[in-house]
Amino acid sequence: MYTFINAFVKEKTPRSVWIEKDISSETMNYIFSNYLDVLLVLDTPFIEKPQTINIRDLPPHFEAQRSFKTLIEWLVSIGSFGLELTDFFPDLNYVTAEYRNAFQAGYDAQLVNPNQHHTVNSARYDQTDLRITREGTDYLKLYNECLFTVNGILHRTNYVEDALHVVDGGKSNQVSGENHLGIYHLGMLGNIKLVPITREHVHSNGLEQPLGEVAYIKIDERYENLEGKTVLMSLGGYLHILDEGGVLSRVNERLVRVNFKDYNLPARVYDLMKRIDTSRITRKLSKSTVNPKQFSVAELYSDDVIKDYCSMSQSFFIIVDTPTIHVDKETPEFSSLPGKFYYRPQPKYPMITYLGVMSDYWVKKERDIHVLSMRDHLKPNYIYETTHWRSLNSIDDSKVPSNMYEFNRGYLLKLSKQKG
Repeated sequence: MYTFINAFVKEKTPRSVWIEKDISSETMNYIFSNYLDVLLVLDTPFIEKPQTINIRDLPPHFEAQRSFKTLIEWLVSIGSFGLELTDFFPDLNYVTAEYRNAFQAGYDAQLVNPNQHHTVNSARYDQTDLRITREGTDYLKLYNECLFTVNGILHRTNYVEDALHVVDGGKSNQVSGENHLGIYHLGMLGNIKLVPITREHVHSNGLEQPLGEVAYIKIDERYENLEGKTVLMSLGGYLHILDEGGVLSRVNERLVRVNFKDYNLPARVYDLMKRIDTSRITRKLSKSTVNPKQFSVAELYSDDVIKDYCSMSQSFFIIVDTPTIHVDKETPEFSSLPGKFYYRPQPKYPMITYLGVMSDYWVKKERDIHVLSMRDHLKPNYIYETTHWRSLNSIDDSKVPSNMYEFNRGYLLKLSKQKG
């Protein structure tokens, strides 16, 4: 005879996690149909401590999935039939991916030519990568667990035996004239693999719909099976969590849809022009003789430019070796001073600001409050955003004269998973 104690269930919702729930009055048919996973906690006179069994492991001859009896009634009906119980109980605690300023964490960065040894002198324009080092670091572990940002924009990395290279991080440093480096330890959730995107991976839906409206991006088949893994995406260097629906969504295991008709590409291009090398995009746009930042809307959303944007080195998939990631956001208190925020606990998460920039910040503790200081403190108000700009011939980066900028706000992004 089995006595029901409680149950742990996973709801049929995106990124579901184990929760404790009383399902004793629910029918077995309902339980099978409405939960992603169910772990029953049972007491039996034959074992001293409570044990568990997953309903998917119930013997098939019980036909439990078809039963309209409540869970309690069903347990009574099977009597003392031997079930294969286990002592597994899910750990409901969470582990969360943490973010640090790489220089505060003790890392050094050196401009290098990726095609030469780092000790060889080379021309500045050939020093396209950043070489990341720190004494005592396991660089393969760093490569398998961490994302890097340069001036708030995600960049891919390459592993070398005695360092880690941030791809095109040197170019970004030269364009911006700044050297803000962040490190995001996603490996706390599971090892990561960065999958590049090429122009050949970007497709239309085959119905003569231009990529500037909807683009489909395929995850390269040469990379491993994605079952049991979570897919995130860096598009142009901005981190995207692939939810159902929305601007970016995962339509099947290896295909992501980007609704560019709802994606503010001009604002991102203007933002990226201050941070990274965007020449592969801007060289394909007709230049105004009076304003180099006046773009043709049709050219900006052309198939050619969309393919280039999706395949730049800052666009890639992030495969995380965990089936589920929980997403939460915490908003620090704005101090009313540009780029200054208050946060009581020790801040451990990336600050996401305008357009999805992962803004680097420095932390200083003042009494029992942490003060977060970041350089991305202004958000531009473009004139084109006040118009039906998708129907215009061209737009530029002119600001609204009466309110050119607003103070930038942001939130701390918490990506976590249950320990099990």
